[in-house]
Amino acid sequence: MPLDLRMSKLRDFLSSHEVPLPAEFTELLPICDGRPGKCFEDAEGIIMNGRLDAGLVLVHGKCLGPAGDAIQHAWIDVPGGLVYDPVLGRIYPSQTYQQITKAVADHRYTTRQVIDMVNNSDTFGPWNDEERQRAGIGVH
Repeated sequence: MPLDLRMSKLRDFLSSHEVPLPAEFTELLPICDGRPGKCFEDAEGIIMNGRLDAGLVLVHGKCLGPAGDAIQHAWIDVPGGLVYDPVLGRIYPSQTYQQITKAVADHRYTTRQVIDMVNNSDTFGPWNDEERQRAGIGVH
């Protein structure tokens, strides 16, 4: 089964949990079909095209992949306890998203930190400790 079809099935499964996009984020968070395999790039792009004061947080972590295995993934925490998944192109309550996708955050980045990471890394992520240190972001 192609990845796109698997992602479509996951989005269909999550569809009853979708919430309307808060009005203040309609310009920032596209409700559209995402690009499987491009979550880090797309999530970073959304943060970089947003406003410093929007309150969006880039999250790098792991979740269940289309084949049922744990994969590296990026998503965006949205103020109000919401999550935007750039591959699914939809917004969900954070707790529901975490339960269904088994999402576990490894690192969270403010908009300012994303800007610093972009200036100190050659990848969209996930970023490593050395890259975080070069950007002046604390390592844990």
